[in-house]
Amino acid sequence: MAYLQGGEQVQLVHMNPKQPHIRFKLPPLNQLQVRILRKDYSVEMPTVHVDTLFFETEAARFSVVWRASVPIRRRIQEFNTIAVGPLDEQWWRARSLGLDESDCTNCGQPARQVT
Repeated sequence: MAYLQGGEQVQLVHMNPKQPHIRFKLPPLNQLQVRILRKDYSVEMPTVHVDTLFFETEAARFSVVWRASVPIRRRIQEFNTIAVGPLDEQWWRARSLGLDESDCTNCGQPARQVT
């Protein structure tokens, strides 16, 4: 079976007493980006796959668990940063060059304009 990509049709039958048939299309699921920075400043971008869908029918929502794997060369402490999702490219570039040790609070948010 292939990994889910998004756009697949979902049909939930008798999983919610108030709504016996629930149908919807999954949103895009293949766009999550993961970047890993090791302490030696090498960068890896592993392939990420959808592993689990968890449906909360009474709350009208679902959660997605993605999976990626990266081999540990020697110890878990060799990892410096694991970034998931959108982030500020300038921050990542500085981080991967060892020039920025700050966290990435709101990195995935669009820059605010100050007036």
